[in-house]
Parts: sequence; C-alpha cells; structure tokens
Amino acid sequence: MLYELSEGIFLKVNSELENDISNFLVERRTPLEIVGSKELIECIFTQPDSVDVIYKERHFKCQRKNWIAQLFQILPSVYIDTYPTFLFLHGSCFCYNNKIVFLLGKSRSGKSTALYSILCNNNDVRYISDDIIAIDLIEKCLLPLSNKPIQLREDVVSTEDYILVDDAWNMKKVAYYSPQEKETKRLLLKDHQIVYCFIKYHEGSKIQVDSMNNYDFLNSLFQCCFSISKVTISMLASIISQNTKAISVVYDGNIKELLEVIL
Repeated sequence: MLYELSEGIFLKVNSELENDISNFLVERRTPLEIVGSKELIECIFTQPDSVDVIYKERHFKCQRKNWIAQLFQILPSVYIDTYPTFLFLHGSCFCYNNKIVFLLGKSRSGKSTALYSILCNNNDVRYISDDIIAIDLIEKCLLPLSNKPIQLREDVVSTEDYILVDDAWNMKKVAYYSPQEKETKRLLLKDHQIVYCFIKYHEGSKIQVDSMNNYDFLNSLFQCCFSISKVTISMLASIISQNTKAISVVYDGNIKELLEVIL
C-alpha cells in the first residue's frame, strides 16, 4: 500500500504492515511510476517479527513493535533532503482563523502537549504540524506536515482516539494522536498573522508573558532551527514581517490562559 506523508514524500508498506499504519494515514492510490520521481520510504515486514525501513541508502532494522516510532524518527532528515530551499524549525504549529501559531522551545518544553490540548479544547483550531515546521523561503509559505500524527507521552493523553506503541528505543510507550481538523494545503505567510510563541512549562507557576525584541527573537529562533550550520540571519529575517508577533511564555499547563495570550 502507498501513503502520502507530505507533499512529494510517500510511504510504501507491504500487506503485513497495513493494519499498523492505517490508523495514522489514509491510503493514496497513486501509480508507482508517478511516485518514482518523488521521495519514497519503503517498509518491509521480514521474519521473524522485524521490519526493514529503507530510505535511499539508509537501511534501518526495526522490531515490529517499534517500527512506527523509528519511521517517524527519521522523517525530519527526509524532509530536509526533499526540500532544500526550506527552513525547518523544531516546534509545533496550528492555524486559528487568520493566525498561524508556532509553538517553539527546547525539548520537553511542552510544545506537543500544548498543541494536543489546544486541539482537543477548540474546534476552530486546525493542525499543521508537530515536532517540525516547514517554511518555504522562496514562496514564503508554510507547508503542512499534518499527515504525521502528534507524538505524546502516554500520561498526557485524555482522549480515547490514539494509538500506543513502543518508542524508538524500546524504553517506554508513546501515544500517537491524529487530529481530525487539519490543514493540507500550503499557507502564504503574508495572508496570516504569524505568532511565534516560545513556551516553557513550569509546574505551579503563574503565567508569564513577555514580548521579545528583534535580537532575542532572532537568537531564540536560530536555536530552534534544524541543520543549524546552514541557517543564516538573513534567512530568518526573510520570514519576519509587520504581521509577526514574538512572545515568550512560561505557563503551568493552563491551556485556556495560554490561548488567551496567544490569540
């Protein structure tokens, strides 16, 4: 079966793996000769109870119980290979009316958890991407990576529509949640107000919100970039406009308060 992970990136799995992945992705019946000019990740079930994940010259041997986590682990490098003119940020992203909101910060700062809670508590919010944000620097637009589910800790999931699998290192369980409301088409930055929200979770703290000056904003944005050695200040400055708002937020998990300061 063939699945589209994002614009120009396809996943091919053999029949033994269909039930594993169909919970996350919608099958796309695209002729292989068309896909041949695109990027293709192939996943093959092999005996006994193992899966080969193959992308170009890379070959990963995975256990059946954690091959999905391994697949999602390599996706950032696949995106970077596929879209050389893009800027990639480590963060989560959603759209609300005419606003595009980037949730940015260090690992374990609560980006994915905040995104999940916002989506579950507001029907007007549309999912764009989790863990990685893709910005086309030439077209000045945002590429949704919404076919990739949100990865969460098992203890933060409050809904029933998620899948639990072993993580990439077989150390714990992780939950994958696929939002119903999602963006699938590119979004022009100039048509939206862009909110860059650098968040930090701190249990028991009162919410703290600070506007960021350009120096702090660009420095913080730089720290959130993938392939940081290839990123220049001019690249970052090119996506900043009068429609840009940058804030840093310390919060204790109160999503209602977080949404109020963002929106």
